[in-house]
Formats: sequence, C-alpha cells, structure tokens
Amino acid sequence: MEYELHGDAVTQMRLSYDNRRLVTAGKDGSLCIWQVTSPSATALLPPPTPSSAVALAPTLEESAAAAFEYANEILITKSELEEKNRLVANLQNQVEETKTESEYQMRLKDNYYAEEQARAKKQSQLQASDLGSKIQRLENSLQVARNEHAGAVQKSKEEFERAMIESAEQYKSKLIVEYQKFETLNEKYRSLKKGYDKKLAGVEKAKEETIRKIKKDFDEKLRQKDIEVLRREKETEIKIK
Repeated sequence: MEYELHGDAVTQMRLSYDNRRLVTAGKDGSLCIWQVTSPSATALLPPPTPSSAVALAPTLEESAAAAFEYANEILITKSELEEKNRLVANLQNQVEETKTESEYQMRLKDNYYAEEQARAKKQSQLQASDLGSKIQRLENSLQVARNEHAGAVQKSKEEFERAMIESAEQYKSKLIVEYQKFETLNEKYRSLKKGYDKKLAGVEKAKEETIRKIKKDFDEKLRQKDIEVLRREKETEIKIK
C-alpha cells in the first residue's frame, strides 16, 4: 500500500527502542507514527517524502488496513508559522543587505588596495631605478679599483722580478767567491791530509821499529834470565849433593 501523509518534505525521523515504530515529522508541521513491518530492513529505509511511496503499515494494531489521517492536534499555528516566515524573510533581507554592503565595502577595499598597489609599484620602480643607478656607480667604482689594483700588482710583480734578478746576480757572485774559498780550503785540506798521512806512516814505521826493538831486548833479557835460572838450579843441585 502507498501512503502520502506529509504535505511537505520530511525534516526528522526516529525509530523506537524496539525498532517497531517509526516517527516522522514534516516541514508542514505534521507528525506521523508508522509501524515497521520488517525490522531487519530498518537500516535501509529511506526518509519518506511527499513524492515517495512508503510501504509501511498504519500504527493502529487493531486495524492494519485502516487509513492514516492527520492528527487532530496542531503542532504550530498558522499565525506563528507566518510570523516565523516573516522573520525568516526579514533575516534573508538583512542577509542580502549585509551581503550587498559587504560587496560594496569589498569593492571599496579592492579599489583602495589597487591604488595602494599602484602607488607601491610606482615607488618600488623609482627605488629600483635609484638602486640601479647606485649599482651602476658602484660597478664603475669597482672597475676603477680593479684597474688600479691590477696596475699595482703588475708594478709589484715587475719590481719583484727585478729584485729577484739582482739578488740572483749577487748570489751568483757570492757563490763564485764561496766556491773559490771552498776550493782553496779543499786544496789546503788535501795538502794537510797528505802531510798527515806521511807523518802517520813515519809514526807507524817508528812504532813498529820500536816494538821490534823492545821485543828483541825483552827476548834477550828473557834468555839471560833463563840462563841465570839454569845456572842457579845447577848450583843448587851441587850444594844438595
């Protein structure tokens, strides 16, 4: 069976604690109580609307086929509904006026910000131009300083090379003098070494001769001692006999 009880859209709907009753409230102020015939499908029930057909049984348990009627109690009066509609209309008008005022203020702010942006852009362009001129002057000064520095470096380099050449010539002359001194000292050393070697050879020869003479004298003395010992031994033997 199909029932269309609400005269306007349904605003709220609730199930009873046992999931057997469905209470719906419409935008027109009507309140309906429905008996749910399939509790297992309650979660799938769509909200009833005037254009939709709801296949639910009426709430009267003693007569399942009885037709539903509007409740006798009026939840809200027509005058109250009209007053609320007027309030809603006034609020909508206020919202529109506020929206219009806001749009006007936004346009004023947009114009103000556009002017400020143009002024700031012009000022930034002037500052950029000024900065460009300053940068150009600084670049020119930097180029002049670089040229001066390059000239000073080149001059220092030339002076350094000239000083190095002079130092090299002086060092070369000193080196020649020192080398001549070294050759002279080396010649003296060779001469002294030759004389020392000659003297050393003579000393070694004299040393060997002295050692040989001392050895010869020692051997002679030792032989004389041996002869003396033999003689004394013979005399001792004669005395003993």
